[in-house]
Amino acid sequence: MKEFGIRIALGASPPNLARAVFGELWWMSAIGIAVGVVTSIVAVDFLDAAYRNPLMTSRLVSLPVTQTIAAAATLVVITVAGMAMPLRRVLTMDVMRTVQGSG
Repeated sequence: MKEFGIRIALGASPPNLARAVFGELWWMSAIGIAVGVVTSIVAVDFLDAAYRNPLMTSRLVSLPVTQTIAAAATLVVITVAGMAMPLRRVLTMDVMRTVQGSG
């Protein structure tokens, strides 16, 4: 909070603060989605190889695309909500009390 208080005191505009918050957190969300998709693909391939009868021609375990997209979209919504709440707090804080350390 002190960092953002100093930025506001030095004249940072709300769009600049939003870019700072979103810029620091979007890459984490992207990495989470990528790791989740890759891990689920590997897990599905492993489970299919482990439990499928060798005489079967179709896959026993498959990765449902709709649920994967829904999970990724849910993570994006959670990321946006997780960024919007602190940003709202930053934009409504008392700058002087925050910079002095009493707020």
